[in-house]
Amino acid sequence: MAPPVNSAVTGPHSIIVSKNDSIVLVDGLDIGETVTVRVLRGGVPVGTVTGEAEALLPNGFGQFEINHAAAPTVCWEGVTPEILAGDVVELTGGFPTDTVPVDDIEVTQEAVGIDEDLDGTVDAITIKGQINPAPDVATLDAELRLLGVAGLPSGGRWRGAASDPGNSLTYDDPVGAPGAFTATLRTSDDGDVTPAVVAAAADPIVLEVMHIQQDGADGPLAATAAIPGGPHPPEDAACPSLEARAMTAMSPSVINTRNAGASITVSGVTSGASVQVALTDNDPSTNAAVAPLTATPAGVAPAQTWQVVFPPAEVAKLNGTITAVATHTPTAGGVQTNTRTVFKDIVAPAPPTAFPNGGTFVGSQSVTFNPGAGETIRYTLGDGTQAAPTATSGTVYGAAILLNQTSVLKAIAIDGAGNESAVAARTFTRVVPTVPGLVVTPPGTGTGPAAVRPLAPSIGQAKSGKAGGAKTATATWRAPRANGAILNGYAVRAIKIRPGKDKVSTPVRVGPTTAKLKMTLPAGKYRFQVRATSAAGDGAWSAPSNKVAAR
Repeated sequence: MAPPVNSAVTGPHSIIVSKNDSIVLVDGLDIGETVTVRVLRGGVPVGTVTGEAEALLPNGFGQFEINHAAAPTVCWEGVTPEILAGDVVELTGGFPTDTVPVDDIEVTQEAVGIDEDLDGTVDAITIKGQINPAPDVATLDAELRLLGVAGLPSGGRWRGAASDPGNSLTYDDPVGAPGAFTATLRTSDDGDVTPAVVAAAADPIVLEVMHIQQDGADGPLAATAAIPGGPHPPEDAACPSLEARAMTAMSPSVINTRNAGASITVSGVTSGASVQVALTDNDPSTNAAVAPLTATPAGVAPAQTWQVVFPPAEVAKLNGTITAVATHTPTAGGVQTNTRTVFKDIVAPAPPTAFPNGGTFVGSQSVTFNPGAGETIRYTLGDGTQAAPTATSGTVYGAAILLNQTSVLKAIAIDGAGNESAVAARTFTRVVPTVPGLVVTPPGTGTGPAAVRPLAPSIGQAKSGKAGGAKTATATWRAPRANGAILNGYAVRAIKIRPGKDKVSTPVRVGPTTAKLKMTLPAGKYRFQVRATSAAGDGAWSAPSNKVAAR
C-alpha cells in the first residue's frame, strides 16, 4: 500500500501525528541522533522542536516523542501548536527530509458495545468517524486504544485494529465525500471484546481512530490519529500552553560573520486579530525596525498564520540581543504581545596564540593555548598540507598538545556567536643537537657512525585492568629528556610482585611514538618499567611505576 500523494517518509522511519492533542511520535531513528520536527501551515512554521532520539521502545531503534507524557516529555518550543488538517509535519536530520500531510479525520461517535448474535452479551465495539477525502478502504486502519483502565488485559490496555482478523471497516457512503466510516472491533492481541472492555470504553481515556499509510514490509510509515474533542492542552503541564495568538518562529537563530547580511523572518498564528511586529535592541539610541505594514492574515479562523520578513538594511541598524515584539490587536479580548530574541555579533575573535608560538625544540614539546572568555579553540596537526579547522571540524582543544616531531599547528578561535577567527599556523621544528660526552660507538661495530644512548623515560601512572574478561593492566610513560638520542622504540616490562622474589616478564617492544601499552598478564600485582632504545643501544630502565592489579 503506497502513501498518499505528498507524503514522503523513508523507512525505517515512521511518523504518527495526533492532531487533536498536538502529539507527534517518530520511530525508526538512530539512537542519539539529533532531529528537528516542524509543523508547517502553508509553509509557515507554527510549531518546532529539536532534540535527540532515545531508546524508548525495545525495538533497537531511537524514538522522538513530542508532547507525549507516556515518555520522558519533550515539549514544543515556545508554544504548543494546534495541529490542524492540511498542516504538514516535517522531520529533518542527517537524512532526506520526511514529510507527512495531516489528514482531515475525526471521531464522530465514541465506542459503543453491540450484541451481534443477540445472545445477551457484548461481542463487538463500533467507532464512527469520517475522513476527507475518503481513502481506499484498504489504506484506512481504525484503532481503539484504552490506557490506564483497571481490569483490562496487558496492564490496562486494549487495542484493536480494523485490519485484524475478525474486525472490519465499512464506508457509509463508499462512493462520495466526506468519507463516513464505521469500524467494528471484535478481537485484538489483548483478547476478545468483553463486557469489561466495553465498560472501559464508556470512559475513553484515549480513544483513537488512526489513518495508517503503509509500505509493504516496512510497516507503518505515517499516520494521522484523531480523538474525540480538542484541541486539548499539553499532556504535561510543564510544557508551553496552546495559544491561538502567538509568535511561533524567528530565524535565523544567530547572526554572525557567516550570515551578516541576513534578513530576519518572524512567523506566528493569530485568531481574529491584526498583528504588528517590531524589532529592537538594548540600545535606546537605535531606532527599532518596524514591519513595513501590519501583518493582517487571510484565511479561516481560528488558526490563521502570519509571517514578516525584515530586510538586511533594517537588521543592520541593530546589534547584540535583537528582540521581536508581535502585538495582536483583536476586536475584543484585549491586546496580546509575544516576544522572541536572536543574538547578533559580527565581530570575529582574534586568532589564538600558542605557548610557545612556534620555533625549534629538542626531544618533545608541549604546546598550550589560553582561550578567551566564551571561546572554543579547534586545531589540526600535520605537515602543513592538512586542512585548517572550522567551527565544526578539527580537534577541540582541551589539554596541552605534545609534539614529538616537526609539525605545523593550525588553530582558530570560535566565539559564543559562532564567529571564526583567522587561521593561526605555527611551525614547530624538532632538532637533534650534539651532546658532548654522550657519543658512543654502536654495539657490534668498530668504526660505525656516532650515536647516543637515550636517557630513561619518565614513568607515568599505571592503571589496573577492568574486572571481567581478559586480565590486563596498562603502563604509561613520557619520552626521556632530550640528549640528542634518536629514539627507535621502547621496551616495556611487567614486574610481578611476589613474596621473597619478584618475577620480571620478557620486555615488549613498541614504536617510538607510543606512550601507553595494555598488557595481558596472569592475575596478580605488578609494577612496570620502561626504557628507550636507539641505534647506540638501550638506555636505562625507568623508575618502577605505581602498583596495579591485572584483572
